[in-house]
Amino acid sequence: MKRLVLCRPVVEADRVVSVSKLKTHVLMGLTCAIKNNYGAVPGMQKFTYHSRYQDEAEFADLLVDVALAVGADFHVVDAIDGMEGNGSILGRPRHMGILAAGRDPFALDCLLGGMLGVRNDLNLPLASAIGRGLFHGDAGRLEVAGDDPAALKVRGLLMPTKRSAIDWLPHRS
Repeated sequence: MKRLVLCRPVVEADRVVSVSKLKTHVLMGLTCAIKNNYGAVPGMQKFTYHSRYQDEAEFADLLVDVALAVGADFHVVDAIDGMEGNGSILGRPRHMGILAAGRDPFALDCLLGGMLGVRNDLNLPLASAIGRGLFHGDAGRLEVAGDDPAALKVRGLLMPTKRSAIDWLPHRS
């Protein structure tokens, strides 16, 4: 996007801290730090963007554009109790025991995906960032402080198994 509509308080803030819940998502696969920035888009504008970018890859690119435009200084992802399955609406709570934070939303999404056994290509916004050369995509190259990510691995995360209602909506020609 060359031009985005964002909420004035976010644009005018001296600092932005993004705090999100980790969830699976029928359209984007996994939502963590990158997608959370979409909250900076005003309510009705979200609907406009959703209808304009119905292709999943295009919408993932939009989410990366929003994350870059917001430019949050710090990101916190709460995966102590997250969501798995057909989220975000029909997902199920899942205890994961993870709280992660960092300055780079792409690195944070990659790290969390690795801890959950989710490939980078199953987190569409992360895959978009990697494809655009914004992030290398290798969780092994990340410098991590705190607990060893290998000790916090979550096994058997249920990813979405069905598509969202957007598939039944008329598509633009």
